[in-house]
Amino acid sequence: MPEKRTKETVRAEIAAERKALVGEIQALRHDSASVLPYAVGAALAIAILTKSKTARTTLKVLWWLR
Repeated sequence: MPEKRTKETVRAEIAAERKALVGEIQALRHDSASVLPYAVGAALAIAILTKSKTARTTLKVLWWLR
């Protein structure tokens, strides 16, 4: 018969999963930070050339992601 999981066991498992997810999110942010300057430059060029409201909104989102 499998062992019964206690509240403490479940909380410990959740904490471990949360810690792993935080690490993965940090890794993704680090990866996206290396591409971000190129994305901002491209969006800025598009915004200037087309005077597009969508491109300006894209720039705002990319700035927020930095």
